[in-house]
Amino acid sequence: MIGLQIVHLATSVAVARCGDVLTTMSWLRTQGHRTALAAGGTGDCPGVDIIRYRAKAPAWWLGGKKDLLTQAAAWNPDLIHLHGATAMPAARAIARQLGLPVVVSVDTLLSAEQARGLRDPSVAWVLVPSEVHRAHFVGRLRFDRDLVCVLPFAVDAVSSARCGPRGGDGTLTVGAMSQDLAACERLLDAVARLRLDEVPVGALIAWQGPADGLEAVGEAVARLHGESWCTVMMAGEPNGIMAHCDLFALPVDSDASAGPAIIAMACGRPVVASAVGGLPEMIRDGQTGLLVPPGDAGALAGAIGRLARDAELRRSLIVNAAAHASQRFDIQVVGPAILELYHAAISARLSVSAKAEGNRAYQRRLSDLPPP
Repeated sequence: MIGLQIVHLATSVAVARCGDVLTTMSWLRTQGHRTALAAGGTGDCPGVDIIRYRAKAPAWWLGGKKDLLTQAAAWNPDLIHLHGATAMPAARAIARQLGLPVVVSVDTLLSAEQARGLRDPSVAWVLVPSEVHRAHFVGRLRFDRDLVCVLPFAVDAVSSARCGPRGGDGTLTVGAMSQDLAACERLLDAVARLRLDEVPVGALIAWQGPADGLEAVGEAVARLHGESWCTVMMAGEPNGIMAHCDLFALPVDSDASAGPAIIAMACGRPVVASAVGGLPEMIRDGQTGLLVPPGDAGALAGAIGRLARDAELRRSLIVNAAAHASQRFDIQVVGPAILELYHAAISARLSVSAKAEGNRAYQRRLSDLPPP
């Protein structure tokens, strides 16, 4: 089989590093395909071909667009895989210039306005992480049901399994990767409550948002006098962050990317998350993690405290979480489904029957697996 040439498009290198973009690109290379990352901003990824572009106005109109199109044409891709809807104008520019199909991965529920660009004729597939998200796009936003395909966040389960237990001092460290200040404040509130009850817990927050938001997180830590029990940093390589945590929290108010939680499970970290959006579909309450009501710091503290006090429950969730992530989210399961969709889009086999068949690409991989 002739290898494909795929350009993966993200808003920045940092966004690509925190998601499953690099995992997908690495797996594709092992299958004989060639990949490049088109991204804004600075930063490097060793071993990755990077196409730099300037997306912000006025740079986009004063040469940024032309430069991106020149680089993309020289690279001669077969398809554009866009990660997130934000950079759709850049993907659309390349697609129209070179006559390419676009596959778009969307990890959260979008409003009608946010999803407008995804109705472009160049878009062959919209990939969403759960059936909840597919129902939203098809039912509420009125997308063609055969345009929207369930394909969850992918992890390298083998690499994640090397993230062994954190060597600690008896304090349970609760990690978070977030760009949501309210979620960070809720986690800090929950940990502070537990410490008042003399539960030995601490926190680690890896901030994924703009650099100036890091100061706001630091101020929240200071208000709770948490300098001695909370570490705050800019987000980096996810597995490296998980190595410093005993469990992971995702205390969001509304639907958010399940990617960090899936990485945590693959690394054998129990997850405490809000029961919103597609998260209950990814996390099995009481089996691979614990779900709590959104916006409830008391319930969050209760769930974390339960894990801190019950070592047997914690051990059970660790084993189950790692097995669940390996069974459903490993790139060896998700990758072949992605590749099937690529081939269908490139060959223009997009009849009604072909679209329907493609929409079941991931489900077919799951059905081929032995029962857990």
